[in-house]
Order: sequence, then C-alpha cells, then structure tokens
Amino acid sequence: CEFEKGSRIAIISDIHGNSTALEAVLADIHQKKCDNIIVLGDVLEGFDPKGCIKLLRKEKSVVGIRGNTENYFFTSDLEKFPLRNLELFDYQIKLINWTRKQLDFEDILFLSNFKSSLRYHDKYFIHDTPLHANLLKNHAKLNELSRKYQEFIFHSKGIRKDERDIENKNVIDYMEKYGIKHLYIGHTHEAFIKRYDDKYIINPGSTGMSLDGNYKPSWMFIKNGEKHSIRRVDYDVERAIDLMRISSCPLNTIQENYSWMLQNGMHYRYR
Repeated sequence: CEFEKGSRIAIISDIHGNSTALEAVLADIHQKKCDNIIVLGDVLEGFDPKGCIKLLRKEKSVVGIRGNTENYFFTSDLEKFPLRNLELFDYQIKLINWTRKQLDFEDILFLSNFKSSLRYHDKYFIHDTPLHANLLKNHAKLNELSRKYQEFIFHSKGIRKDERDIENKNVIDYMEKYGIKHLYIGHTHEAFIKRYDDKYIINPGSTGMSLDGNYKPSWMFIKNGEKHSIRRVDYDVERAIDLMRISSCPLNTIQENYSWMLQNGMHYRYR
C-alpha cells in the first residue's frame, strides 16, 4: 500500500456484516479509482458476514486490520468462558458461533491475515487506539480470567468525535513519541478529522452502521498521500433491514432496535 504522489487510497471501517452498505461504498471507491483499500476492522458481527468477505476478496488490493469483532471471532474455548451465562456474553457467543457457521476455510483464511496494526512512515493504522495494548494490559490486572479471554471482555471506548482535546493528550503524546503524523482509527462509528498542530487523528466512520447522526455509510478518500476527504454514500437501507429480517442471525432478537439504528444513524438508546 503506497501513499505516494498520484496514489488514491480508500479507508473503510466497521462494516458489521452490512453487505448492502459495503456494496454501495465499494462502488463509490471504484468510481474514485482507488489503488488500495485499508479496512480498519469489524467486518463481522452483522447479518451478512460472508457476503461482506466475498465482496472484499474480489478487490485487487485490500489490507485488513483486526477489530474487536475479529478478535472475538478468533477467541478459542468460548464454551469454557467463565462468564458465558451472563446475558451480554451469552448473546455475543451465540453471534460468534453463528458467524463461524457462515464462513468457509477461505473466508477464515482471509480474516486471519488481518494485522493488529499497520505503520507506513508517519502514518499509523489501528482499530481503536494506539494505547490499546496498555489499556488491555491494565484491564487484565483487574480480573483473573485467562489471558486468551482478555480481548473478549475488554471493549475500548476508542477516540470519539466530541471528546475534549485534553482527553486525547495521552494519544497525542504517543504520536509525538513515535513520530506519527496521521493516526487512522475506527471503532466509534463516527467520521471525523481532528487536527492537533501538525498531527491528525482520522476516523473514516462506519461503512455498515453509522452512529454519528447520519445514516449514510462513510469512507475516507486519500489522494496523493495527503489530501483527505470524508465521503458519504446513498444506499438502500430498507433492503439491508429486509436482509437482516430474513437472516437466521441472532440480531433478529433485537431487530427493532437494530433497524432503528440503521435508519437513523444513532444508537437506539437515543430513541
């Protein structure tokens, strides 16, 4: 993946199994003649994970970063997870087991090649925050669960669009220490570009479930290695909802709230 003069790079994130939205975003990416696509994680945890992976595998150049849903997917021995009977984890495990049944060997191999992060000169790509490893380590000290379950129970709040600058001081300090000028993150489903002197924190927003008040899928277009623009794409959200309803995915148990989120671009707690 080259960020050079003349290059056209697409950054997408948080697809969450919404193949209808991904199809629309990829059509826009093709229209912009992008050379490479970087996926910042969370392809899974939605009603059509196989359809999304199929679409991505057709692309000529895709680099994937693992999100928390990919980490959940590859967590082993979930049947022995001590908290599996709690409502939250019971639902999560059902969704993971359903997803595993939808994917074949080639699909899983594709996901297994996703990286934990990516560095290219002064650009750094990760799903939630570059502080994730330290946050996870500190979280692990607070519980006695096996190390293999730490990713499964830890959910970073990520970096939010409306956070005050002081809340991101540790991230900016990290960028300064390691010479990072552009930090690309997903996770919060909010599209934004935040500038801190000569440093930028950039979120392409969500392809499959926008939660920043605009239901339209978003992605980040990078031209000539430096010029960034957030693009919004029209798509048939009612078709996506219909696909969810006819799917055997466990999301059907919360389909009313899930549908509302897709239609309104906000979490259902704001209904």
